[in-house]
Amino acid sequence: MFLMLLLSLPLQDEITLEYTTARNKIERSVHDHVHYTLRWGNKDLMRALPDTFETLGLNSPYFWNESSLYLLLKLNRPHGRSSAIVLPLNDSSQVAHFNDPIAFNPNLNLLACIRSPRTILFTQLSSGKASSIIIPLPAGEKDLIYCINSATLSNTELHVHWVNTPPSAIKIFRIPKLKLHRVRS
Repeated sequence: MFLMLLLSLPLQDEITLEYTTARNKIERSVHDHVHYTLRWGNKDLMRALPDTFETLGLNSPYFWNESSLYLLLKLNRPHGRSSAIVLPLNDSSQVAHFNDPIAFNPNLNLLACIRSPRTILFTQLSSGKASSIIIPLPAGEKDLIYCINSATLSNTELHVHWVNTPPSAIKIFRIPKLKLHRVRS
């Protein structure tokens, strides 16, 4: 009888809370031990994403970076690819998704993503300005996704460390002037 009573009780959501370096919050509410929803924000405002994620596997976004205006989560996908979920910390901006992010400059809210096998797209998140450059690939490589080990953004340059090169071998590319246009992520 006691066991039957336990089985008939509704399951309560399990909530986990993560604080970022800047004290922003990411809240995961697990519904059925397999799926969860996300809420994020700061002391003034919490927002919710309508998407449902899985607790295990590739469909589980994790904290990647942040600025005073945005939280960025990364979502791993098959074959070495990833996506960025850009969560605004105000209630007037929309959530955005970008494929294959490689670097973020929080001071400029500038995101660099692989756009095609040889192209990097730079997007200034708060203004919508964007620009792209074609990157010469290392010898024998066919796609940027497989040859970039790490990347960082300064105010005017993208610093790329290629896979299978010494740590000191960093290639520097100048960021082109950003133009206002609609970016399809």
